[in-house]
Amino acid sequence: EFVIVLPNPSIDEAMRVTERLRESIATSLPSCERATHAVTISLGVATSVGGERPESALQRADAALYEAKVRGRNTVVAAKAV
Repeated sequence: EFVIVLPNPSIDEAMRVTERLRESIATSLPSCERATHAVTISLGVATSVGGERPESALQRADAALYEAKVRGRNTVVAAKAV
Protein backbone atom coordinates (compact mmCIF):
# COMPACT_ATOMS: atom_id res chain seq x y z
CA GLU A 1 0.00 0.00 0.00
CA PHE A 2 1.05 3.57 -0.69
CA VAL A 3 -0.06 6.94 0.61
CA ILE A 4 -0.28 10.01 -1.58
CA VAL A 5 -0.64 13.35 0.19
CA LEU A 6 -2.07 16.29 -1.76
CA PRO A 7 -1.87 19.84 -0.35
CA ASN A 8 -5.39 20.94 0.70
CA PRO A 9 -7.51 19.36 -2.04
CA SER A 10 -11.28 19.22 -1.99
CA ILE A 11 -12.71 15.71 -2.12
CA ASP A 12 -13.67 16.33 -5.76
CA GLU A 13 -10.11 17.36 -6.65
CA ALA A 14 -8.66 14.36 -4.84
CA MET A 15 -11.08 12.05 -6.61
CA ARG A 16 -10.12 13.49 -10.02
CA VAL A 17 -6.39 13.04 -9.32
CA THR A 18 -6.78 9.47 -8.09
CA GLU A 19 -9.13 8.53 -10.94
CA ARG A 20 -6.54 9.78 -13.46
CA LEU A 21 -3.89 7.72 -11.69
CA ARG A 22 -6.10 4.62 -11.73
CA GLU A 23 -6.92 5.03 -15.40
CA SER A 24 -3.31 5.71 -16.35
CA ILE A 25 -2.09 2.51 -14.69
CA ALA A 26 -4.91 0.42 -16.13
CA THR A 27 -4.24 1.61 -19.69
CA SER A 28 -0.51 2.26 -19.92
CA LEU A 29 1.34 -0.55 -18.19
CA PRO A 30 2.63 -3.03 -20.74
CA SER A 31 1.08 -6.44 -20.54
CA CYS A 32 3.28 -9.48 -20.57
CA GLU A 33 2.57 -12.12 -23.21
CA ARG A 34 2.20 -14.72 -20.48
CA ALA A 35 0.30 -12.49 -18.05
CA THR A 36 -2.99 -13.90 -16.86
CA HIS A 37 -4.22 -10.74 -15.14
CA ALA A 38 -4.31 -7.04 -16.01
CA VAL A 39 -2.48 -4.59 -13.78
CA THR A 40 -4.94 -2.34 -11.95
CA ILE A 41 -5.14 -0.44 -8.68
CA SER A 42 -7.81 0.29 -6.14
CA LEU A 43 -7.75 3.58 -4.25
CA GLY A 44 -9.34 4.97 -1.12
CA VAL A 45 -9.54 8.75 -0.77
CA ALA A 46 -10.05 10.86 2.34
CA THR A 47 -9.66 14.56 2.96
CA SER A 48 -8.70 15.80 6.38
CA VAL A 49 -11.45 17.59 8.25
CA GLY A 50 -10.52 20.61 10.41
CA GLY A 51 -9.00 19.42 13.67
CA GLU A 52 -8.92 15.77 12.56
CA ARG A 53 -5.78 13.86 13.43
CA PRO A 54 -3.84 12.62 10.38
CA GLU A 55 -4.14 9.05 11.66
CA SER A 56 -7.92 9.32 11.55
CA ALA A 57 -7.95 10.52 7.92
CA LEU A 58 -5.55 7.70 7.03
CA GLN A 59 -7.84 5.13 8.69
CA ARG A 60 -10.81 6.46 6.72
CA ALA A 61 -8.82 6.30 3.47
CA ASP A 62 -7.82 2.72 4.30
CA ALA A 63 -11.45 1.75 4.92
CA ALA A 64 -12.38 3.31 1.54
CA LEU A 65 -9.57 1.31 -0.11
CA TYR A 66 -11.02 -1.94 1.21
CA GLU A 67 -14.47 -0.87 0.04
CA ALA A 68 -12.99 -0.36 -3.44
CA LYS A 69 -11.62 -3.90 -3.35
CA VAL A 70 -15.01 -5.27 -2.26
CA ARG A 71 -16.66 -3.44 -5.15
CA GLY A 72 -14.55 -5.41 -7.59
CA ARG A 73 -11.21 -3.61 -7.61
CA ASN A 74 -9.84 -1.16 -10.18
CA THR A 75 -11.93 1.65 -8.71
CA VAL A 76 -11.71 4.76 -6.52
CA VAL A 77 -13.87 5.16 -3.42
CA ALA A 78 -14.20 8.30 -1.28
CA ALA A 79 -14.15 7.79 2.47
CA LYS A 80 -17.26 8.51 4.49
CA ALA A 81 -17.30 11.94 6.11
CA VAL A 82 -16.71 12.18 9.84
